Amino acid sequence: MVLHEIGELNSTHILGPNWKTLITECAHSRVEIMLRAAKDILADTISTLPVLIKNDNRASIHFYAANMSAMRKELCPSFMTSYKLWDDKPDPDILDQWVQRNATHWQRVLEEALDIYSQSQSVSDIQQHFEINRL
Repeated sequence: MVLHEIGELNSTHILGPNWKTLITECAHSRVEIMLRAAKDILADTISTLPVLIKNDNRASIHFYAANMSAMRKELCPSFMTSYKLWDDKPDPDILDQWVQRNATHWQRVLEEALDIYSQSQSVSDIQQHFEINRL
């Protein structure tokens, strides 16, 4: 939990001050849930999972997988695929490669969502952006 909160702080810093405005504007919508889930994935790829993988903390990695929200699974089905591969053959490179690819991807997707909102203020455009950027 502490690692996730560290990731949350770091991802908030990366996304900048417009993040809070975007979340407020999308309040109580499917897009808000998508934005928060994507930010959670980003937080976990820059803080939580790298530490768990480095420390070979298998129990916590299993706990993470078991508690992944439905929206995170929807936006990022590749995690469960990589997790199952890792569970069958506990090679840290399997999850580490997933982390590297997804940290870059979700930071880009969230930054683009901020750009979309600043240009069009269209929540439906952001939703479409997430739909085509699942990983």
